[in-house]
Amino acid sequence: MVLSSINKVLIIDDQIEEALPIMKALSTKGVYSLFWDGKVKNKPEVPLNDVRLVILDMRFSTVTDSHTINSTLFGYLISAISSDNGPYILCMWSKHNNEYLSLFKEEIKKQSRVPQPYLITSLEKKDFINLVDDIYKTTRNQLAATVSNISNPSIEEEIMEIFETLPLYSEHGEVSIDKLLMELDNRLSEMNALSTLLLWEKTVSQASNILVNNVAVLSDTGYNWNKNILNIIQRLAIANAGKSLGSSITTAGYVTNAFASLNQMLPDELWNQMQVLEIDEQQFQYMSDPSITHSIDEDEYSISKINKFIVKKNGRDHISFSKIEDVIQHNDKEIIESLHNKYLHTLGFTNSKLLCQKIMQDDNKKPGKLYLVEDQQTMVDIVFNVFGNTNLNMESIRLVKLDISSSCDYAQNKLKRQRILFGIKVPIAQFIKLNKKFPESLYSTPELLIENELYGIIFSFHHISNDPIGESTGTPVLEFRELFLTDIKHYLSAFISRVGIMRLE
Repeated sequence: MVLSSINKVLIIDDQIEEALPIMKALSTKGVYSLFWDGKVKNKPEVPLNDVRLVILDMRFSTVTDSHTINSTLFGYLISAISSDNGPYILCMWSKHNNEYLSLFKEEIKKQSRVPQPYLITSLEKKDFINLVDDIYKTTRNQLAATVSNISNPSIEEEIMEIFETLPLYSEHGEVSIDKLLMELDNRLSEMNALSTLLLWEKTVSQASNILVNNVAVLSDTGYNWNKNILNIIQRLAIANAGKSLGSSITTAGYVTNAFASLNQMLPDELWNQMQVLEIDEQQFQYMSDPSITHSIDEDEYSISKINKFIVKKNGRDHISFSKIEDVIQHNDKEIIESLHNKYLHTLGFTNSKLLCQKIMQDDNKKPGKLYLVEDQQTMVDIVFNVFGNTNLNMESIRLVKLDISSSCDYAQNKLKRQRILFGIKVPIAQFIKLNKKFPESLYSTPELLIENELYGIIFSFHHISNDPIGESTGTPVLEFRELFLTDIKHYLSAFISRVGIMRLE
C-alpha cells in the first residue's frame, strides 16, 4: 500500500467532524496526521516541512466566487507548507469538487508563493460521509416553528444555539474505513515515482529508529541510564575526531562528532531494512525505456542516451546524434536543444548529489574541499595539457585546487601541511567537446551542477603542491564526498607508482 509509506499528512478543514473519517482511516495504518481548522489562531507557528500528503477542504465559507475561494486556499497552503517542504500530493476533500477543481488546478500553477504539489487529486465527501444538509434545513425550520410558540425568549434562543452546534453529518452514515483507504491509495498510486521515494524515506526513518534503540539499550533503564548513554555518545565523538577533541571543544563539537560516528553505523542498519523490505511488483512500475520527457501542446518528446542521444516524438524515433552541434538543420531544433539541456542538467544534478556536498565554511576538520584559486601560469599549463592549446575562451575556465590530505591526519590532529591537487573547472559547452579518454596524468569528473551551472572538473596529476595548514587561500566551492575523494586518490597513486622499464632494443 502506497499510503503506508507516508510519514506525515496534513488535513485542513473547518469542520473536524468531517475530517475525522480520514484521520481514523490513517490511524489504523499508523500514519500520523495533523489537523488545522483554518483559523488564524490555530495555524502552525511556522510552515511545516516533510508533509507528503495534504488533504484540503475546498469550501470554508458560503462564498461561491471561484477567485475568492482559490485565494483563500492558496493562503492556507502558504501558511501551512514550507517552501522547502519538497514533493507532496494535494487531495481536495469537499462537497463541491467538480464545480471548482478545474479552475483551482489552473490557478495554482500561476502562484509562485504557493508550494507546488506534484499531483492534485480529489475525494468527494458525499462518498464517505452521509451529509444531511437537506435534512438539517428541514428539521431546523420545523424546530424554529415549534419553539416560536414558547413564551420565554431565552429558552427559545438557548434551544436554537444548541441546535446550531450539531454537526452536519451522521456518525452512522460513514462508509467503511477500508473503502476510504482504498480510494486514497488509488489516488496516490498515480505518482509511482514519488511513491518510490516515500518508501525509501520511510525505510531510512525505520533504520535510524532501530539504531537509536540499539544504542539506548546499551544501558539498563533507571537512574544511571542518562549518564551511561552520555558516556557512549562522548566516546562516539572521540572515535570520530580523535585528538582534535581537546579540552576547549564545545558541547556542539561533541554532538556533531558523535553524529558523524552514528552516520557511519547507519548504512549497515539501512541495508538490514532493505533486506526485509517487501516491494509490490505491480505497484512500482518502471519505464522500459528510461528517458527525459517533455510535452508541447499535444506532442510528447523524450530523450535518452546509450551510445548516442536518441530523441523520440510521440513514441517514434525522431533524431539521433552524438553531439548537439551535429543538429544543424531540423524543424524541432529548439525543442531538441531544450531536451538536451534538460538531460545534462538532470545528469549534473544527480552526479553532484551523489559525489559532492555543500562546503561547511567553519569545518576544517576533513579533506575533500574544492577551492577556486588564482594562478595564471598553473592554469595555462593545465589547459594546454587538457586541450592541447590555449586558444580558448580562458575567461570561462577557472583554476581549482582540491585538498587530498589524509582523513586520519585531520582526525589525529597530525596534519602539518595540506596536500593539494590542482585542476581546472570547465563550462559544460567546452567540457562535452573533449575526448573523455584522457591520459593517465589527468582525472576527469563527470558533469557536475555547481551553483546551478554545469561544469566538468579535470585534475592534473603533474600539478601537486601543499599549503600550510589553516591558511585559507581561495574561494570555497564545494566538498567531495569521501568515496569520490578516495577514487581520485586511487588513480593518483596508480599514476605515481606506475612502473617504467628502460631497455635497449
